[in-house]
Amino acid sequence: MSQFVARCGTLLLLLGIATIGYTLYSNWHTNQVQASLKQTFATGLDQGREVEAKIQSVASKSNTNKQTSTISQNVNGLHVQGILTVPKLNLEAAIVEGADPEQLQSALGHIRGGGEAGQTNSNYSIAGHRSSRYGKFFNRLHELNKHDAFQLQTSTGKYDYQVYDIQIVEPDQVEVLQPESGQSIVTLITCYPDHSSQYRLIVKGKLVSQST
Repeated sequence: MSQFVARCGTLLLLLGIATIGYTLYSNWHTNQVQASLKQTFATGLDQGREVEAKIQSVASKSNTNKQTSTISQNVNGLHVQGILTVPKLNLEAAIVEGADPEQLQSALGHIRGGGEAGQTNSNYSIAGHRSSRYGKFFNRLHELNKHDAFQLQTSTGKYDYQVYDIQIVEPDQVEVLQPESGQSIVTLITCYPDHSSQYRLIVKGKLVSQST
């Protein structure tokens, strides 16, 4: 009996060590991917500005219509969309296209279909995990209140938003992703409560200013 207890104790100890090790590795991997995404986005912005200037210069000299440039920004199959900064939460995280598990493990994910950031009649929706193991970018999203500020930077500019609505909804209440007429909105989405996917916490912000 004592040997059985000892073996169980050893097994539980090894299981605990493995769990801690996996969590540490997941956090390290996420941090590495985030650093690469941010660097790639910053480099893409610089390259985009240079190419844009050349395109506009050629267009003006030839009296043709202005054009825009597109710089590919991919890291390990993840396409970088921009950077979300939430000062109150001490959060700065890269956003990638798509909100499937493989994207949300290492970044925030842009949910397609709501329009582009900064555009009128758009709802640029961003999903993120509240996990203790990986993708824990929105662990503190519940701390935001109305009138709190956050910023979104994309290849088209910097956009400042102010929180105006906070909801807790059922997972199938997808109407929260719909645009509002005449508004430019960003919707932040995560599971609620902690360690549960029963509901969704929705934080909406309206555009208050922008710059290029």
